[in-house]
Amino acid sequence: MSHDSVIDDADIDRLLLHARTSGIVDTLPRLPWESGIMACIFGNGALEHPDSATPAPEDVPCIRVRPAPCALFEKSFSARADISTQAEDDHLWVLATNKWCCIFSLAQSDPGQVGEQAAQCLIAEGESARNELIRDVFGIKSPRTAIKRANSLLRCLRWHLRERRAAWPWDCDSFTDFVKSLGVVASAVTSLFEAVHFAHHVLGMPLCKEILEDRRLQGRAKRLEGERAEVKQQDPLTVECVARLEKLVAGNSLCDADTYVLGGIVFCLYSRSRWSDLRNLLCIWVDFEGDDQLSGFVEARSRDYKTSNTAKTKRRAMPLVAPFPGVTDANWVKAWWSAGLRLGVQWDADPFGPLVRAPDAEGQLCKRRCTSSEAGVMLCNALNLDGDQRRTSHVLKGTTLAWVGKRGFGERDGLLLGHHAPGSGSLACYSRELLSAPLRAYRAMLAEIRTNVFRPDSTRGAFGLGAQLEKEPGDVVHQTEVPGELEHYYANNLPPDLPESSQASERGRDDGHGTGGLWLKFIFFVFELLMLHRPQGGQAACKTKCGRRTANVYRWLEGRHEHACNFPCYFEFGRQCERAGLSAPWVTALKDAGITTLGKLSYAVTLPGNQPSSDDMDAFILTLRPGARITLGDSSALKQLIFESQTMTVAELRSSMQATDEVPRKLPASERSMRIDAQKRRLSGLPLEGPLAVAHCVYDKLATMRENDELKYLAPNECITRDEELCCEKPPKALHLDANKRALAMDLVGLASYACVQKWNERLFRIMSQDPPPEFQRVSRAQVLRADRQCFLELARVCNGNLKPGPDGSLPLDKEFEKLEFNTTVMYFLLPVKGRGKGGGKAEKEGKGRKRTKTTNDDESPNNKAKITRDPIPEVLKGMHSRTPDNKPICFNFNLGKCKAGAKCKFKHVCCKPGCYKPHPMSEHDSAKSSE
Repeated sequence: MSHDSVIDDADIDRLLLHARTSGIVDTLPRLPWESGIMACIFGNGALEHPDSATPAPEDVPCIRVRPAPCALFEKSFSARADISTQAEDDHLWVLATNKWCCIFSLAQSDPGQVGEQAAQCLIAEGESARNELIRDVFGIKSPRTAIKRANSLLRCLRWHLRERRAAWPWDCDSFTDFVKSLGVVASAVTSLFEAVHFAHHVLGMPLCKEILEDRRLQGRAKRLEGERAEVKQQDPLTVECVARLEKLVAGNSLCDADTYVLGGIVFCLYSRSRWSDLRNLLCIWVDFEGDDQLSGFVEARSRDYKTSNTAKTKRRAMPLVAPFPGVTDANWVKAWWSAGLRLGVQWDADPFGPLVRAPDAEGQLCKRRCTSSEAGVMLCNALNLDGDQRRTSHVLKGTTLAWVGKRGFGERDGLLLGHHAPGSGSLACYSRELLSAPLRAYRAMLAEIRTNVFRPDSTRGAFGLGAQLEKEPGDVVHQTEVPGELEHYYANNLPPDLPESSQASERGRDDGHGTGGLWLKFIFFVFELLMLHRPQGGQAACKTKCGRRTANVYRWLEGRHEHACNFPCYFEFGRQCERAGLSAPWVTALKDAGITTLGKLSYAVTLPGNQPSSDDMDAFILTLRPGARITLGDSSALKQLIFESQTMTVAELRSSMQATDEVPRKLPASERSMRIDAQKRRLSGLPLEGPLAVAHCVYDKLATMRENDELKYLAPNECITRDEELCCEKPPKALHLDANKRALAMDLVGLASYACVQKWNERLFRIMSQDPPPEFQRVSRAQVLRADRQCFLELARVCNGNLKPGPDGSLPLDKEFEKLEFNTTVMYFLLPVKGRGKGGGKAEKEGKGRKRTKTTNDDESPNNKAKITRDPIPEVLKGMHSRTPDNKPICFNFNLGKCKAGAKCKFKHVCCKPGCYKPHPMSEHDSAKSSE
């Protein structure tokens, strides 16, 4: 360091710092981590850091990465336990039983009848016997129902245990508090009340009566249910989506597993089934119509379905029928069947099991079934539906049923196709025969969609418009189904001002495009009693009021009611042959042979009730067209016509033979309503309401008379009003209105016109109101009633056996009513009778020179009989009868052998022995009995 350098303060500070850090003892205090062992750990101490052991280099295997799924089933199915449907149900029952045992344990103070029996059974026989007891109590209920009800009850029990320190029993206040704690969740409240009633009525749990009948709780549940958000139904699949599904199944672009699963989805769609209905089938088969195997039906039978909730329905298998082809000509059934065979499906197995089994990761089928959620995901993946377009499996049932509604099918046919119970016919949806007609119409609708005649995806005004569906090369074109299958679904009532025409007008559909094969001739008829009307616009529907399809064998008659026994006479035979599919040459041959009605055809081959043999049919065909060769289609159509005609004939004869008077024929509600409306239009000036509204029982009585061709007397007081019938009131004594109602009822059922009957009624009442000749009385009401009764006797003598309309449409009773006023046997009862003299007469008066020959007491009347006094029964005859069964007094002296009056005795001379009453005294009873 030179002498010239200057040391500043910074240098001094740096030197001091260097001195301190170089070993000079620092007297300043140190922090804990700066001294001792802590300084070695946290500072730069003497401890050395250990060296990390470096592993030797080695080859690391590559991690296997799962490739992206390439098949549809790989993206749709999840990993689940591979168990059969029966094992799945057994597992659910075990879960349900455990939950209810938990409920019984929480309610151990008073678990009810089943709970006590379960506890005793557990102690005596063990857990398996207890579980079997609980399972028997549930009967035919679903295990999922038992689990759902148990979950709701367990939630309530745990709340009581937490809030009230006691899980059981419940009172009305605590139960109300729990309901309030559920908030506005309507489903939770509704499920709770369902569970409460389930526990009380099925399991016998003692619940407070106030809880079961509390109006506030019931009203709250209903209010919350009513305030729920609007139910948003899924939009049905479009025709393009369904066509894409068919082509995916029929094509070769998918693996066998995808084809198998999608084929089951298409079957579910066309069979209008829930996916759960296919979980356990009894059997399944395909009914091909030809050797080409391009059309037919796939039918399955199932006893495990949602609506099988009674013992009767449990014993019946529901048919699930899907026609093919569908909306395209792709043969999806053959491809689906073949894919199942390659995967090892035994289509002829009985029982079959689940229709669609889930595939595993390798594409092989497992034992478990495909769930509804997996089916919905598979459907969306196949059609590339995302977001708001996604659908669940329930859309499969609703798609074609929505088309059925748009096409205009009747309500009953829609219920049958949807496998619902149509009213009183609760088992009708399990009948293959009742499904035949709706299935044929359903198949014809699919044919219309294939040929672009019907477009269900269009607006209501354009269901029949649109371009053809896209066809792929190689698609086979099938012949369109006969349009007549759908004709009976499009009928409307005829307006009163529509003129009569023998032929349907050449008017097109609602969209203005003509479809010549769909013109209809309409019949509304009820079996045994037909009411023929004309449809609006020349359209018609062959459908009965109860929903059955009929043969179009009637022609329309203006303003008349036609009886069912005339069906062989009024029909359109050519139209029926066209519906059956019989070709024109054979129809012409039938008509040339004189067979122009179904009635004649029913007796042409064999008698009705005898099935024609092959030889009979060959002989009949040879008679019609000698040397002509009949095709298989014409042969089937001819057999169908013969079968239908014979069936109708047998049914008509059976109904006429089994008619009874004890049970009146009831007019169906729809027919009665239609007739009442027609009568109101015809009698527009008469208010047919209130006192003139006729009771339905009156219609039934008169309809029975007309059906049996036997007129009987119907008293005016039996013609009550509809209000009196509903209230079960005694009819008032109002003769005039009752006669009016009888006239209206006879007019409605077609026995006589209202004008003719009412004209006769007015004649009777005019006679009743006429002034009588001197010293004669007016015609009384009793005389009018006797004349009215005699009137019906005269009508019955003349018209019984001939209560049908004449050829001109006139009713036979009309002419006879006009002749009644000239009938002496009737008018005899309407003659005035001589009146009584005025006053009591002089001889009846008391006077000085006359005596009253007779005195009467105030209480004496002609009906009072003189009282007969007699002595009490003697001691010897104690225990015997004092009177005969007809209440005549028995002579005691005669029975003792002491009567001296003989034949002049005012008492009965018979034995007083109980049960004897023979003409011998009691003293000779034993000897008389032994002599007999």
